Amino acid sequence: MGLEDVIETLLRQIAEKEMEAKAAGVDTSGMDSDEIMEETAEATVALWRKEGKSLEDAHADFAKVSAQHFKVAREAAYLSVKKRSIRIALQIYEEDKLEKQTGVRLKGWSLPAEHKDF
Repeated sequence: MGLEDVIETLLRQIAEKEMEAKAAGVDTSGMDSDEIMEETAEATVALWRKEGKSLEDAHADFAKVSAQHFKVAREAAYLSVKKRSIRIALQIYEEDKLEKQTGVRLKGWSLPAEHKDF
């Protein structure tokens, strides 16, 4: 396993930990991953020097990753919207099925204001 593979593995591990923490509602600022990120950045610089990359090459790498990130972020936003739409569609579908089975229409239904109205 080369240095590039090690860097890739570490960055993916950091990303996975951050996603798990975000899903759990945990603030990720100040996590150990900051130190690991610094180490991987230093290893990346060492790799660039070993490969003979110029500063312009490094900026081009950054631009490429930024473009990839933007594309994936847009796709994630689209999937989030699609997921919400499907969730609402499922609710409508289930309400329709329930209405056919029971004759009760839930859409627009709300709790009565007072207990005597039940």
